[in-house]
Amino acid sequence: RRSGRRPHFARVMLRRGYVSSLREAFDRYLDTDEYQRIERWKAGAPECIAAIHDAGGKAVLAHPCQLGCSHGRLEEILRALKDAGLDGIECFYPRHSPEQTAAYLRLADKYGLHITGGSDFHGEAVRPDSFLTPIPLNLNWLGTFQNAQPHRNKLYQSQIPHFR
Repeated sequence: RRSGRRPHFARVMLRRGYVSSLREAFDRYLDTDEYQRIERWKAGAPECIAAIHDAGGKAVLAHPCQLGCSHGRLEEILRALKDAGLDGIECFYPRHSPEQTAAYLRLADKYGLHITGGSDFHGEAVRPDSFLTPIPLNLNWLGTFQNAQPHRNKLYQSQIPHFR
């Protein structure tokens, strides 16, 4: 089963004229209690990691700070995900404290995971009040992703045709 995420639905609503902006799609429909109560099918981590690898990508745990667990529990999760094929962890993220960033860098080193960073920027139309946040970059980290293959657009178009 395939399922889209809120940004996909927002773009479809905008394209079909149901809303006048992506922000309106979220405000009126996608950030509502009703939407949150919709039952969703969720794939397990091993399935997700395998799908990412099959598409030529690297599987990365994003936003580890949002898991809301202790450091010890995060290590348990990382070990299980690493056993399932996890490739990296997002160490740099605007909402990480300096202490969290340092802890995630240590975990990446300990478990042999790629170090990534993200802005969580989904575009001005989705969050007009957000902006790209610069992150420190060690050029040595770039080499770890040399073998990742950019298949996202091709995969997206072939697997989710109903969102075009």
